[in-house]
Amino acid sequence: MIDTPDGQVHLLAGLGGIGKTTVALQVAAEARAGGRPVWWVAAGDAQALTLQLLGLARELGATAGEVEEAIEGRRNPASLLWRSLEASDGWLLVIDNADDPRVLQVGDQPVAGGNGWLRPTTSGLLLVTSRVSGSPEWGRHVTVHRLNALSVEDGARMLLDLAPEAGGTAEARALSARLGGLALALRHAGMHLAMTFAAEREFAVYREALDGRGHQLMNESTEARSNIATTWELSLDLLESQGFPHARALLGVFSCFAAPSPIPAFLFDHEQLSAVCGDRGISGVIGGLTALHSVGMVEGTVTPDNALNGVIVHPLVAETTRHKLSGETLGRETATVAVRLVSGAAGGLGVDRSTDWPRWKQLPEHLRRFWMVISEDLDETGMRSLAEASAICAVGLTYGGAYHVALDLMEVALAGTENRLPADDPVVLELRHRHASAYMFLGLTVDAEREFRQLLEDRTRVLGPDHPKTLTMRHNLARVLADQGRLAEAQHEFSETYESKVRVLGPDDPDTLATRYEAARVLLVQGKASEAEQEHRSIYEVKVRVLGPEHPDTLVSRHEIPKTLLAQGRAVEAERELRELYDLRVRLLGPDHPHVMTTGHEMARAFAEQGRHEEAERQYRTVLEARRRVLGAENKYTLVTEEALSTLLRRPAGPTSENERDASGPPRFDDRK
Repeated sequence: MIDTPDGQVHLLAGLGGIGKTTVALQVAAEARAGGRPVWWVAAGDAQALTLQLLGLARELGATAGEVEEAIEGRRNPASLLWRSLEASDGWLLVIDNADDPRVLQVGDQPVAGGNGWLRPTTSGLLLVTSRVSGSPEWGRHVTVHRLNALSVEDGARMLLDLAPEAGGTAEARALSARLGGLALALRHAGMHLAMTFAAEREFAVYREALDGRGHQLMNESTEARSNIATTWELSLDLLESQGFPHARALLGVFSCFAAPSPIPAFLFDHEQLSAVCGDRGISGVIGGLTALHSVGMVEGTVTPDNALNGVIVHPLVAETTRHKLSGETLGRETATVAVRLVSGAAGGLGVDRSTDWPRWKQLPEHLRRFWMVISEDLDETGMRSLAEASAICAVGLTYGGAYHVALDLMEVALAGTENRLPADDPVVLELRHRHASAYMFLGLTVDAEREFRQLLEDRTRVLGPDHPKTLTMRHNLARVLADQGRLAEAQHEFSETYESKVRVLGPDDPDTLATRYEAARVLLVQGKASEAEQEHRSIYEVKVRVLGPEHPDTLVSRHEIPKTLLAQGRAVEAERELRELYDLRVRLLGPDHPHVMTTGHEMARAFAEQGRHEEAERQYRTVLEARRRVLGAENKYTLVTEEALSTLLRRPAGPTSENERDASGPPRFDDRK
């Protein structure tokens, strides 16, 4: 750009601490090395900037009298400077830290007009650094270059250069990732580690220390712009001076979420966000977010068609913001609003709508962050909202096949409610229910049985024996008993639960149908394949009428019909049914959903029953690879497919076993109450 000026002012913009001044210094060093004149001016305030630039004009040949006239307002100071600059070639002028574009105005001439301090030129390069990137005040003659964080690898190299004795590349990469590639934070860390008397002298030790005293480590400098927390406070102070005092509160809300993971746009309920914008209302939300984006405090993520699909906050911005707000009134307000955003969005999503499953999968990491970081700032109402949102998210994750994620989320949530809500509080019971269900869907039936028995006792005591949630516990307990092969106990529980559900909910209620469905599965395992077929077909017809033909619960019943056909030796009919169902499930659920794998497993069985062993082997291997990847190598259902493949390879013409037939896939849905 110095060699071939393009007639534009070039602006380096980005988050405080991202490295704008460092880049400018490198450009200046290269210019000096090339023998070019370089001038550096700090844009602290308008008066100081004017005096520095007029000093440059004097250096370039303006007379003392001309400078005096400019200072007294009798001459345009910018025109005086540019007269001298245009008379020279190949120079570099850096205006550093121009965070407030108004500082660059001359009189009543706006910056965007190109008649003030910032003017298009082909004589040299005018380079400006600023936190503000998107302001219309810059004008068309300014080309904005937004700087991003360093990559993990580049950050690691920076750390190794600053502290070569602090560890190896792997440890440096881990610390670089923890610091989010922020140049200022990496410099802080490297210089700290290189200090002779520092308490932390290794990358790994420093990374661990960040969790305990990160705020102290990040703020050791006494210079404002070298102090990480303070440099961001300067940005927020700037926005406040520009009429956006609520930007700090909006940043507080977004800093509750798990940075740097995107905060999905479907969470942006402007009415809820307006609660921290004072009397500015919804318009304040839009203006505040725009202002935060302009100084790099938040970044937007977009889809290929340029639609906003999320907002990202740098992890250190989020961490320092929450540290500052925690325990304060504003911290409690912003934490409450953050929970309301997720709670409101969860209420609008469908747990059984496959189109919503990708959205459910975007929530767990943010909910975990809430439990681990902001739950102490929530009152009892906020805690309940967080617990309810976590529980319903677990249901959505279960329908979407993310069983491990649901289990992990419930463990974090239950730990978060300990000593905050009573153990038999209805919302805590719901979390425990979802925790036990995750065990069940993962095939961990012993753990699931233990929890369901305790839940049945607690829900009977709290809600009564005929409450739908109590009946769901009886139903789930019977399910895990059946999955353990304890068929007589399971059949007894299903029979009594079904009678109660018919009386309480009616015969066509989805939960009543769920119990009837499970009882039909027991019939198949008992060898009553024809009876099971008729029952499953009847249940399927009712579900089609009540839920629709493509509802996930309806497809679960449809899946059982070809299984009963296989048990009766009708493999050709079973294969036809399974192929249609497989294609439908892939379309509706996605190729990696556990229920797709279950149908794929049964297809392999149908091939084997017809003596098509090569096709069966290929299908089993496909299912096995998918189950290992999604459910884990030691999962019960992964091992079932592994054993089926092994049996096929040992006895190509042999039939499959009854146990293999019953354990071909994870439990069904039907677990909403």
